Amino acid sequence: MGTYPLSASPLCGTFLSGQGIGSRLLASLRAWLPLPYTLKCWTRNTRALAFYAKHGWRELGSGGQGEETYQLLQFEAASNQPPPAEHTT
Repeated sequence: MGTYPLSASPLCGTFLSGQGIGSRLLASLRAWLPLPYTLKCWTRNTRALAFYAKHGWRELGSGGQGEETYQLLQFEAASNQPPPAEHTT
């Protein structure tokens, strides 16, 4: 199993929010990235943490110090289905 670094700018969440882009990106992972998926999300990024929880990610742990704390999250499909994709207009 390899590590595939991905990064999203915090600015993406401000003007692209609610368009289904993040949901479609998560759904597309199955085509090129083996399960399970693991990522770090800043603890202060409550919108992102809620987004990942809504899509079935669970917390494995946490780390960091002060304002640099993060939650370690993992997605492991219960079946052969990809994370849910949503599109809102």
